Amino acid sequence: MPKKAKIRTDFADESNANYSDIVTISCKSLNANAGSFTGLPNTTTAIMSDLDTFNDIRTKPVYDSQTADTNAARLKVDILFTANCSWINNFAQGDVPLLKKSGVPFQKESEAQPQLPATIIMLNSTSVDGQIEYHISHLSFNAIKYGIMYTLEANTDNNPENWMYFYCGGTRHGIIPGLLSKTNYKMVSFGMGTDKVLTYSDPVICSPK
Repeated sequence: MPKKAKIRTDFADESNANYSDIVTISCKSLNANAGSFTGLPNTTTAIMSDLDTFNDIRTKPVYDSQTADTNAARLKVDILFTANCSWINNFAQGDVPLLKKSGVPFQKESEAQPQLPATIIMLNSTSVDGQIEYHISHLSFNAIKYGIMYTLEANTDNNPENWMYFYCGGTRHGIIPGLLSKTNYKMVSFGMGTDKVLTYSDPVICSPK
């Protein structure tokens, strides 16, 4: 049975200029086909506003913190844009004509992959009780999904396979809710491809508000 068609949800391999073009084309296409995509989690107006900031920073004359500022601005765009892309895939359920209206490039067919290398996970507490924000580094393979294993820091079992599981899908940035406030958790991230062997990141400890 053939797999359902999907649009891309990971654009980390794209240069800043190409990424800007992809987001712009998609927002214009979604505006032109607004009636076909009612319920998008993020408005194209919000995405384009953040994209304008991103483009303004990256095209300024060179200054000391420009690379860091550009990456931070791109991340703000990416969180909103990839959330929309994931929503569109779920909404369209493989409907190719509908997916084309999104203006986002299609995912390539999955290819056999070796065991994936380790990712890097970064964690931050949020302003909301019991939540931790995560950022997972990108793996340069097609159609990679990501996951997180987590447990209380006090747990003496150091095998992540026995910890709790959080599915990230194709989105490398997000929120893990429902945690105990002011309690240390240890977490590892990993990529999921065609190879069944998982490679876990180094554990990181974080405590939600």
